[in-house]
Amino acid sequence: MTSNRNAPRIVGIRFVEIEPLKFFQSDEQDLKIGDWVLMDDGNGPTKGQVAISSDQVLLSELTCPIKGILTKFDNESVTKE
Repeated sequence: MTSNRNAPRIVGIRFVEIEPLKFFQSDEQDLKIGDWVLMDDGNGPTKGQVAISSDQVLLSELTCPIKGILTKFDNESVTKE
């Protein structure tokens, strides 16, 4: 799959293992599968884990508005919680 440098970087985030994925814009952040991030899902800041990387997302398949990720966590500090 080729990358379009002008296209937004979208990643799939899972909040709880059994919930469906939600998609968020990662802007310039380099996010990989397994990274923990903080985003606002409409219910306030929420911690979630990247389950789909930006190169795996087909932008043409997304139909809902995409919110941005607030910040990336240090994965080591999240696993200690």
